[in-house]
Amino acid sequence: MAIATVVGSGGKQCVLYGGTANGTSVNDGGLMQVGLGVSIAIGSTVNSGGLVEVFWEGVLRGSFVASGGREDVKIEGVASGSVVYGEQDIEDGGVASATTVSSGGRQEVFSGGTAIGATLSQGAQHLSGGTASSTIVNSGGREQVFTGLASATLVNSGGEQDVFGGVAIGTTINGGGLAQIASGGYGSDTTVNGDGLEQVASGGTASGTVVGSGGHEEIQAGGVASATLVRFGGEQDVDSGGFTSDTELYFGREVVSSGGIVVNVKIESGELDLRVGAIAGGSIDFKGRNGGAMVIDGASMPAAVISGFAPGDSIDLSSVKWDPRGTVQMLAGNVLRVVENGASYLLNFDPHQKLPDFQLTANPTDGSTVITEAGASSKGIAVVINPKAGGMPSTDLLTQHMATSFASPGPVTTDAVGGGLANHPADAASGLALPRASHVWM
Repeated sequence: MAIATVVGSGGKQCVLYGGTANGTSVNDGGLMQVGLGVSIAIGSTVNSGGLVEVFWEGVLRGSFVASGGREDVKIEGVASGSVVYGEQDIEDGGVASATTVSSGGRQEVFSGGTAIGATLSQGAQHLSGGTASSTIVNSGGREQVFTGLASATLVNSGGEQDVFGGVAIGTTINGGGLAQIASGGYGSDTTVNGDGLEQVASGGTASGTVVGSGGHEEIQAGGVASATLVRFGGEQDVDSGGFTSDTELYFGREVVSSGGIVVNVKIESGELDLRVGAIAGGSIDFKGRNGGAMVIDGASMPAAVISGFAPGDSIDLSSVKWDPRGTVQMLAGNVLRVVENGASYLLNFDPHQKLPDFQLTANPTDGSTVITEAGASSKGIAVVINPKAGGMPSTDLLTQHMATSFASPGPVTTDAVGGGLANHPADAASGLALPRASHVWM
């Protein structure tokens, strides 16, 4: 056993054929080699300009690699517990576990190399064909996957994962963490927690992401995301030129900007917000039992077929002001026609679904038109229209309902002054019959 050896410029220490070294310091220009049998170096220090190589059943334990120093893990070499401020290279057949990469340090994982359980604290891990698993990326740390595979990475606040051309599977992004999937990169089964962010840039692809409360997934121009699950307060944002398919909103929200494209959205008590110029194709499937919502900005209605619409669900035409004379009518093929302020809006419903009667209500916040099932409760004024009756003016229904619903000496009629509603002593107005399932909420 060699203890506390100092290797200077031009010097070399060889720990071979079952040898052991403890506390070696390798200075500028010095070299230590560990291998050719089960040989072990413990607690080595590699200073600037120094180099340690481990190979062929050699083992390094608890090395300290200073800035400018280098640790090279070659074929069948193993390094565990290294602290790296300089550089650790993991080559074909080499394995490094539990490395801590600190300020200014980097871990290079080349083709055939394996890194397990590294912690990046203001340091970097670069994958160039190698494999990294269970990496922890803390504040100031960065994992960059050029080629190769990163699995089960944990990105904490201030940390970042960049997937440029390789694959990342099972990444978890915590609050304040960031993962970016760029051109040629692929991310699968990512979990985004509170205030974490996954960005899918042009040429990048994400599949199976789960966005939790406060988390965000942003699909930028040219980016693609599929089978995203947005849960409890999470959000998926689709920018212009971004594309998503098969997103499921479970108490979550999807916001689609102008030029963004979504196909086949499932709304389970969540909200789909289609901004002006957004494109929605395929199907929009309401699946929840607690009320799903779709918000449509602008006058252009989506081409997607709407299915599963049920009590508690709503469609808010946010740019269409509610008109008391508006009507709603079901046309052939389950095409719903809404007429407000003299303009018509067509929505395609599933032609095979037996749909409820609909009503138009005023959104109490901004006065926009909201479509719900007839009889659904609302905080705004609601006017029920039987879609199979050809569309009745909503003012008739309002008057009829109030004439039969309030205790008063007579019916409710239109006041001659100001057009308001007032009670007048009289017999029940002739010709006014309560329509089926009509309701008014004030």
